[in-house]
Amino acid sequence: MRVVGDFSEFHDAQFMGIRIIENEVIELEFLKVNGERTILTLRGVTRMRAQDFREGNVVLDVHLSKVSRTARPLVEDLLGADDPTVSKVLDHAIQDGLLILEVNPSYGCSLLALCSRVETGAVSLRKQ
Repeated sequence: MRVVGDFSEFHDAQFMGIRIIENEVIELEFLKVNGERTILTLRGVTRMRAQDFREGNVVLDVHLSKVSRTARPLVEDLLGADDPTVSKVLDHAIQDGLLILEVNPSYGCSLLALCSRVETGAVSLRKQ
């Protein structure tokens, strides 16, 4: 798989939340070790799986890659190894040029998502 983004600044960040904004749009919120809150907006999401979301989720690393045949183990993790649609989903993801985002934990939540685009932005903390 070809890596398409550098997310090294997310190491040891806290994974604060997951928001489904609308059909095929998901926001992931992180608090980096420098105190900056950052949102990753996933667009064109076709599949997403988050597991073990807890208090104090700590990120080991984040990877964003273009889907290729070598992504099969990740797609199996995403859908379940016994899911009969793994090959079909992988074929469509390659054909559609999708990306796969991995959030690997030191503690807590792991996340895998197939999407067409990932955008990064700072969180604005407004008092209400």
